[in-house]
Amino acid sequence: MKKPSKNTWLLQITTEIIRFFLLAIAGCTIAHFASAALELHFISIVLVSLFEALFIRILVLVASLVATTAIVESLRH
Repeated sequence: MKKPSKNTWLLQITTEIIRFFLLAIAGCTIAHFASAALELHFISIVLVSLFEALFIRILVLVASLVATTAIVESLRH
């Protein structure tokens, strides 16, 4: 029976980046709803424009990192 291997540095970095990416999305969502509830529309506009400008780019980078990690981990075993 094969021993389970330890997580590599690439896998650890990938999980940390995914975790912080999801936390950032949750934080922006909470800030958006809070600014809408408090009628601070300028904060809401800034959050939406920032989200539109950066979300797709960061999502592509995270997806590329996940794909790279999956390939490297599958080749390792």
